[in-house]
Amino acid sequence: MTFLLANGPALLPSSEALGGLVALLGVMAALASLGAALRVAAGGDDALACADLVVGWAAAVLVLVLGGALFGLALTPLALGLAGAALASAVLLFHRRVMPMGDGLGWGLLLLTPVLLVTASLFPSESDDFGTWLPNLRYLALFDHFPGAGLPVSDSQFPGYPPAGTLIGYLTGRAGGLLAETALCRFNLVLLLALALLMLDTARIAAASSGRTIGAPATALALAAATLASPTFVPRLVLANYAETATAVTLAFAAVLGLRLVIRSPRPGWGLALQTTLAFALLVLTKQSTLALFVLLTVGLTGLAFGAGGLRRPLRLLPPVLAALAALLLWKHQVAVLGGGEMQIGAFDRWQWEILPEILDSMLTVAGNKLGYFGLSAVLVGTGLAALRRRPDPALAILPLYAVLFLGFTLFLAWIYLAVFFGYEGRSAASFWRYNTQLGAVQLVALAALAGAAWQHGHAHPLAHRLFAITATVAMVGLILGPVVAVRNLRFDLNPVKAHIAFSVKEARTLLPPDARIWYVDPPRIGLANQIDYDLGFGPQVAGTISYFEPESTYHSLLEDGRAAFAYVLNASPALEAAVGLALPEGASYLIARNAPGQWHQVRAWPYRDFTSARAIKY
Repeated sequence: MTFLLANGPALLPSSEALGGLVALLGVMAALASLGAALRVAAGGDDALACADLVVGWAAAVLVLVLGGALFGLALTPLALGLAGAALASAVLLFHRRVMPMGDGLGWGLLLLTPVLLVTASLFPSESDDFGTWLPNLRYLALFDHFPGAGLPVSDSQFPGYPPAGTLIGYLTGRAGGLLAETALCRFNLVLLLALALLMLDTARIAAASSGRTIGAPATALALAAATLASPTFVPRLVLANYAETATAVTLAFAAVLGLRLVIRSPRPGWGLALQTTLAFALLVLTKQSTLALFVLLTVGLTGLAFGAGGLRRPLRLLPPVLAALAALLLWKHQVAVLGGGEMQIGAFDRWQWEILPEILDSMLTVAGNKLGYFGLSAVLVGTGLAALRRRPDPALAILPLYAVLFLGFTLFLAWIYLAVFFGYEGRSAASFWRYNTQLGAVQLVALAALAGAAWQHGHAHPLAHRLFAITATVAMVGLILGPVVAVRNLRFDLNPVKAHIAFSVKEARTLLPPDARIWYVDPPRIGLANQIDYDLGFGPQVAGTISYFEPESTYHSLLEDGRAAFAYVLNASPALEAAVGLALPEGASYLIARNAPGQWHQVRAWPYRDFTSARAIKY
């Protein structure tokens, strides 16, 4: 997928990757146009232009879920209808002289180009991608329907996970005629550009500045803060199919739009009401756990609305809340059709109260290791709680709202480790940091509000303008050169072991009969069984996994299992060689097969390149 320059990844994408990038940008332009047209048609000066992409995405997701999940329609006709609506939207915007997403978009895309190009040739490499998100995408691409009656059973670990991000890959694949396995990675980057524009708008309001055109320096500063300099910019999360970035940005827009609706706008326009409604509906369709964020957001906004003006203001939240509940019930209908497919809450008598001290200790340990994010959170929570003693400035209302979200979500995660994640995952507070990144975008918006307020008080000082010029210049240089300098961090997928598996397993697939099942023999549980299963094609392929550090008796499973007559051996061992009666020299992976009498033979070997042991893999 990539050329090599000086033993490193090339900075320019292959023609195939460039085609996929162009297809994705076309989809995003269509979604932004659709969102802008809805804003213009609904009217109102208080609507947010920078929300166009998120709003258009929300509208598209609702159309596809309504038609595909509730009525069982094929997705392609629905996608074509959305394409026609986007084209009509573009014509409307051209005649109205309206630019989707408002000021700053051009500079933002220009400054985002280096990281888009450097990451354009990314290939899938993360375990959860292979286990859930990519099988969900491949199912839509293969069958053009959500899983249901009369259709093949999904091979995803969690086919009932909400589909908002997956549908971006589906639409990109239909636009480009490919399986867009990494479309969401670049979509996440453009979502962070939308977040940067939201931060600028928030800072400008807090600074009580005029609505001047957003220039390159301000755009660079906000975009750098939202990407490379953000405490929650984790390449393995942003540049993968994980739903954290999409959830974080959607939550930030839902929060800001909700605050505008219930506090800042004396008489909200229809455009703002529509944007808020669609953002709320999208939030519950990005990830299963966003139900908790939706509840916390609703509680926080309701409390702030009561403080700002009695009962009438909270009633403005009724349409967004009802829309979110309707979207949630709509998807739960699809989950019911599947008979499950989501994470399950354990019965009350299984809750792990006895390990609660260990859970809390693990959460504190993670927080101590991520002081950048959690330290800022502590400051913002303290500031937000202090603001609740008095009626908060509407421009700074995001601070108490962030306090509600952070404290409430922390309690929710502690409960998750009690009632959902059992055993080691509960004790270790698995993915506590990853889940917290879902609040990262709201944290940045809150910091932008504080920065705007500080600018309002200190902008007259010459030092303030000099400091702004210096930091904006550093940000611009960082956005241009940072992706080149940090290419090894951004291109975490360029792991030779994973690349070897991707090549060899796809070739092994051509040597296997239809519906074949295989065993996978790996180093000490390095966690690549999901990749093996996915790369072998649609359907469950891996019969079982054996680590060569396990006792020799473990190989009896492989020898006696009548379901699987094949094994893919990533790393051999003396115990395995003795069990199968084959010499499998170190330095290669192997496909071996068992014949009718039960004897094993080698089908193909793939010598290693650029590494000597598969144990060298690092997550």
